[in-house]
Amino acid sequence: MKRRAVKRAEDSNAALLALLLGGSAVAAALLWRDRNDNGRAVDRTGEPAGGDVVTDEVEALARVITSEAGSKRYTDDERRAIAWTVRNRARRRKTTIARMVCQPCGPCCKGRPFSSARPATDATRRLAREVLAEPLERDPTNGARAFFEPVVQDRLVAERRPGYRFTSAELRAKWSREGQRYLSTIGAFEFWA
Repeated sequence: MKRRAVKRAEDSNAALLALLLGGSAVAAALLWRDRNDNGRAVDRTGEPAGGDVVTDEVEALARVITSEAGSKRYTDDERRAIAWTVRNRARRRKTTIARMVCQPCGPCCKGRPFSSARPATDATRRLAREVLAEPLERDPTNGARAFFEPVVQDRLVAERRPGYRFTSAELRAKWSREGQRYLSTIGAFEFWA
């Protein structure tokens, strides 16, 4: 079983790491990645596989923007608000964005508060540079440190996706009990601090 799991590891680095971790089938299985229909690596949740370690703030923030709101259905205002929320969260935690979301990069809810699984684009890098250069007074979220998209949240819970345990109503109640407060809605996203 150990040998088969290690063989399924996507690359030699993953196989070597699995062996170093005691050759356990569990370790190798955690490192193994499926392939989606396009041949791109995806993790067990179906999200594009992360795994890159990024230390550059612009690149890390751009990956979050792409991962959380990269599709064409999202507006520039939504992307900018997400970027500010990530910046605020890192500042509040007294850490870098790269350390918070890209050590290594990957999907949300696996030790990171925001997804950084998808590669950055030139457009999201440009936006990340802008947001990181702006003074705090320009923050359109008024200090948000968390966000979610209610429709997507409810869908992911219904699909029983790993890391998504609370419906949007349950998440609002949980965050309120924990002392967070609702700040605003920008496009499809609710922003909280």
